[in-house]
Amino acid sequence: MSKIEEKYEAEVDAAMEFVSKYGKGDILKWTDLEPVIGRHRGDIGGWQIINRLRARLMKERQIVCLAEPTVGLRLLTDREAALEVPTLRQKKARRQINRGLKETDAVDVGMLSTHGSIALALARKHMKEQRVAISRGRRELEALTKQTR
Repeated sequence: MSKIEEKYEAEVDAAMEFVSKYGKGDILKWTDLEPVIGRHRGDIGGWQIINRLRARLMKERQIVCLAEPTVGLRLLTDREAALEVPTLRQKKARRQINRGLKETDAVDVGMLSTHGSIALALARKHMKEQRVAISRGRRELEALTKQTR
């Protein structure tokens, strides 16, 4: 294990021990979790510990977690994970693609070589196609989840 991985290992281990009392469907309040990890989630290293805890929970206990900003960590049931996670990830992917399109729109194509401008045009074309596919998939997923609720 590298020094970076070891840096917060004790805090993550303590949090894993604390979380062992909880199961799918429970909520870990920030007020309960922060004293265990020894810092506020907004302090330096706080989110690294939380994210490592989430990764270990997924790997070791197959529990998917979502961080609720004002509440805490939600340990999702299988049903909640199936209905909420894909939609959230698709929203995030669409935002990333929109950001990429805005940033590449600022590129001065005149300063690029012919090959560079072709590569940029193809990349933008593919990002637009991905954005359409994500939007379509998200609409279909939302229609299905309305039926299953």
